[in-house]
Amino acid sequence: MNSTKKPSSNYKTTPIVEKVIDFSNDPFFIKKGLESRAFLEKNGFPKELLKIRDQQAAIKKLN
Repeated sequence: MNSTKKPSSNYKTTPIVEKVIDFSNDPFFIKKGLESRAFLEKNGFPKELLKIRDQQAAIKKLN
């Protein structure tokens, strides 16, 4: 069974997928998420990224 629709005229090269596989409970991604959480709890969030996030938040407040 083909799970893609015929592309619309606006998007001639992008297929539209009707069914997307859910990987939220996949053991690989669960393990990676737990490892990331443990790393952030141990080392904290990188300060460079916090600065960028804060700058972007300030810009959004101005708009």
